[in-house]
Amino acid sequence: MSASILFSDVSGSTRMYEVQGDVAAQRMIDRALHEMSRIVANKSGRVIKTLGDEVMALFSDPGDALWAACDMQQAMHERGNRPSLLPVSLHIGIHSGAVIVEGGDAFGDAVNIAARITSLAKPEQILTTAETIKAAGSRTLPNFRRLATIPLRGREAPVELREILWTNPDPDAGIDELTVLEGMPSSLARTADVPALTLSSRGNSLEVSRLRPRIAIGRDPASDLVVSDPLASRTHAVIEMRGDKFILIDQSSNGTYVTPRLDTATKTTISLRREECILSGEGRIRLGHNKPDSPWFVAYVTG
Repeated sequence: MSASILFSDVSGSTRMYEVQGDVAAQRMIDRALHEMSRIVANKSGRVIKTLGDEVMALFSDPGDALWAACDMQQAMHERGNRPSLLPVSLHIGIHSGAVIVEGGDAFGDAVNIAARITSLAKPEQILTTAETIKAAGSRTLPNFRRLATIPLRGREAPVELREILWTNPDPDAGIDELTVLEGMPSSLARTADVPALTLSSRGNSLEVSRLRPRIAIGRDPASDLVVSDPLASRTHAVIEMRGDKFILIDQSSNGTYVTPRLDTATKTTISLRREECILSGEGRIRLGHNKPDSPWFVAYVTG
């Protein structure tokens, strides 16, 4: 089926847990997820699932997805103006295309691209693609502007990014397609010579780059990448970008294991216990144990 996939992710949730404490932070995130789910339903969409601090939703109409994203951002913005509630920021990505819905989940190229551009979005930002704008046809849409055309690993055609301008959206204003020139963040116009690290497992992926220089991995629902393995710690590891290098920092009880790709000259597994190492090239990362059948992540550096 053809549909629009929306990912809406709470920005800085790991920091929220550090500052507010587990109970208060979880309450804030639960309220945000509830509000986002309500907006999805109001815009004729369907929540496919929630992943920690993220909502994944499906819309048959691309315009509904774009307006739902605007409503989400507006709701969180208004929340921040209420003294009794702490502010919550979202970063949102939307893409339209072929989707397979099966077993309470959604798969396909549109899902992968939507997840990828969500990882590129900054707090309070909505990113979508030219394909989504085109799929909406003549329907009145929120204002938007062109950003960069970026390559995505595993996809031949580059993706043309559009930023949705959600602040006080006016449905009577029509489409305002603004071309961003000198004002466009250079980090969005990333090409192959600008470094990025992609971490993926079982269809989920995150990118560490200048747009998102740090991710947390662990069993904690507030982690950027949540794992269910009981041998993984709640806050197991962090990957952060320092200059043009990507550093894996182990914070766990059972350690982290890094194995370079098997066709490289060095096949020795690096064992980290409260230590850190530089990630380069491509390899596998295991959390908590290094058994052959244990779950693993693929990490690869480009640029």
